[in-house]
Amino acid sequence: MVTEHEVEWKTLKGQRFDDEAVREYQEGRAVWAWRVFKPVVDEEACTRCWLCVDYCPEGVIERGERSAEINYLICKGCGICAEECPAGAIEMERER
Repeated sequence: MVTEHEVEWKTLKGQRFDDEAVREYQEGRAVWAWRVFKPVVDEEACTRCWLCVDYCPEGVIERGERSAEINYLICKGCGICAEECPAGAIEMERER
């Protein structure tokens, strides 16, 4: 059985692995288990135009107080948000 400690190498922006997330990882259904690239928001560069929210096909980006906030548990890493960001505030980083 995979434990929470064994899967914490993925960056999930403060989100904790619960029992369901670990179970999904074990069953190979968790998106963050196979994602290769993830979008990272530069809060300083974000102009809060919210085009990333509008263009995200999975609806995983929300309007935050200072910038866009991405739910990394279900983000597939498609990169559409980074392509559509006019300020260049979202960059795709390779997962570690």
